[in-house]
Amino acid sequence: MDCEKTGKLIFELRKAKAMTQKELAESLHISDKAISKWERGAGCPDVSMLPVLADLFEVTIEDLLAGKIA
Repeated sequence: MDCEKTGKLIFELRKAKAMTQKELAESLHISDKAISKWERGAGCPDVSMLPVLADLFEVTIEDLLAGKIA
């Protein structure tokens, strides 16, 4: 997983849903600082978060791992 590509995709998907970092963080029960870290490519979501993110954004886990929608 390329953290920068995955973070950029999470950012784009979050914006497409008109969600703030805080709203996304609350729906995942994590801090908005973690979302910021992902979106900047400074870290990646934990593997346990991938199914939840994929479901929320209506994409596949593979899309998230690749950092682009196939």
